[in-house]
Amino acid sequence: MAGIFGDAIKKFRKEGPLTFLSDSPSKLKTRLLVATIWDQVCQQPQPVWIDPNSIEYYLLSSTHTEKFSQKYRRDFPLHKLEKGKFPPAIFHGCVVPGNWDLMKKRIEYDRVHNAMFHRFTKEGNFESSEYNHILNQRNELRDDIDYRQDKLSRVDDLYHSIKEHGLLSPHQLADEEYNLENPGISVNIGRNGEFIFNNSGHHRLAISQVLKLRAIPVLVVVRHPIWQNIRESIKHSDEEYPGLTAKYSNHPDITSNST
Repeated sequence: MAGIFGDAIKKFRKEGPLTFLSDSPSKLKTRLLVATIWDQVCQQPQPVWIDPNSIEYYLLSSTHTEKFSQKYRRDFPLHKLEKGKFPPAIFHGCVVPGNWDLMKKRIEYDRVHNAMFHRFTKEGNFESSEYNHILNQRNELRDDIDYRQDKLSRVDDLYHSIKEHGLLSPHQLADEEYNLENPGISVNIGRNGEFIFNNSGHHRLAISQVLKLRAIPVLVVVRHPIWQNIRESIKHSDEEYPGLTAKYSNHPDITSNST
């Protein structure tokens, strides 16, 4: 029985839930097997430590992702509605095929990214940023004169905390196991091993980049199958992708013990 579940877990991780479910012989067996595998796959996820400036793109919405345009249906959303996200509680540890990793945009176009650079460096003017404009609009919408100042006070506190202590993941701060509902900064890995911001932990990522931290903890949520094959090939020293070991042997997703 352990062998069956072991093989199923490998299949689930390598091919992703959609392919795994399509090969299932029955709905009842699927539910039982997926529940068991899901528990195995998502058990005690481990963060990967990476250079924050290696995250050069953020994820756009696609047929595979949760869409910000559906999630943030309110006036003056802080984040651009073009964004997408793989919910970590559902997709952590999964390999998802398709072209979702091509649906991305340079991180410099992110509102929070730009605002944090404007606020904590001499680059540009924070007062004229989209971020600040939205906070002012929210102030008026909520009829709360303290909203903007309270928000910026929390941002400033976060900046000084990270500057003094480095970036700690939420579960480190709470001294508890990783909570996939609140993983801090999460990323996905595209077909060429590139880190793509999963649009959670915006302020933490931007501030880490402003401060030029050497390494921060991130949760890898989804991997592209091409990258997963390269990763497994290098980890097991086989020859499916000859010549790539030298190129990727120091990649954080290969040197770490993450699932």
